[in-house]
Amino acid sequence: MGIFQNNLLAGAAAAASAGGGGFYDHQIAQSARFDRASQSWLERDFGTVTAAKWTVSLWFKRAETGYAYSTLIGRANGAAQLYFNSDDTLESASQYTNKPAGVYRDVGGWTHLVYNQKSVNTAAAYVNGVARTVTVSGSGNFFIPWGDNSTIGQISGTGNTRFFDGYMAEIVGVYNQDLINTNFGEFKNGVWIPIDPNVTFGGNDYYLKFENASDLGNDSSGNNNDFTVNNMGADHQVLDSPTFGS
Repeated sequence: MGIFQNNLLAGAAAAASAGGGGFYDHQIAQSARFDRASQSWLERDFGTVTAAKWTVSLWFKRAETGYAYSTLIGRANGAAQLYFNSDDTLESASQYTNKPAGVYRDVGGWTHLVYNQKSVNTAAAYVNGVARTVTVSGSGNFFIPWGDNSTIGQISGTGNTRFFDGYMAEIVGVYNQDLINTNFGEFKNGVWIPIDPNVTFGGNDYYLKFENASDLGNDSSGNNNDFTVNNMGADHQVLDSPTFGS
């Protein structure tokens, strides 16, 4: 299993610093800083959902490695989550466990993840535009990040320590749709870069840009699916982003 390093975005940064100010056609202006020390996270109650498929696209940059249950998105008081293990592998887990190939230890660059749960025991994952093999094990329920206590940056539950430490940007959640890497990005001169999401938003979908420092949970999908902000102030909005400096 190879260690994943984000050399693609390093190439983009070099292009930008060399005068490629127009390298990115789609700009991501800000990101949100999730930090374990302040226990910062977002939460929304979507009510009862039953769909067997969903897609989440997000950009992340880790601030630490080697921490068990470092959660990107979660739900229902620790019952299920998409998270990093202590060995820095990534998995989506409930009773089924879906594990995209790779080890994710890059704390210096941004990484793009598209995760698509296609059915109960079938999933696809793309990391910086490249498809990753997903190993499926277990039986029973699988993770659906919609419902009561849908979370970003932590598994919900008072006193829970499963917080993500790092940055996230441009989080798109699409319910009951199979979407792939090219709905959210493209290769340009060999570099995977973001595009304006090619998504038809349904009523349960959300698009978090983190553009409003006073309301980091604001949904830009047009559905008003805003998330409640927990322990995150204006100082948790940062200019560090996948297109920063371009």
